[in-house]
Amino acid sequence: MRIVNLNIAGYIPYRDTGISRLDVTFTEDIQIICGSNGSAKTTTMRQLSPFPSSRSMFEKNGSKSLTIEKDGIYYKLDSDYSKASSPHSFYEGDNEENLNIGQTTDVQKELIQEHLGI
Repeated sequence: MRIVNLNIAGYIPYRDTGISRLDVTFTEDIQIICGSNGSAKTTTMRQLSPFPSSRSMFEKNGSKSLTIEKDGIYYKLDSDYSKASSPHSFYEGDNEENLNIGQTTDVQKELIQEHLGI
């Protein structure tokens, strides 16, 4: 399993860093994240987890999108915190159908376990 892309917007811990949006595409198996103290390295690492983040960590219109490749299949996991409730989506391969029909955190976690084995 490898992380392909991370896109974050409105992430509250980034406020003091001047970062309003982060979009990173990982092109190698090993990546190095470097920066001075307080530059959001650890904060960014926490968002590399496929599990949903806490809504309280995002501004009203915040979002997180993570693309993961496992065994040649791409998975896109989205959390759109601008929605009043149930913000999560889980897509497998080229399928445009959200497998998380209710868009809930619990189902998102089940899909992650089932498809990614974590």
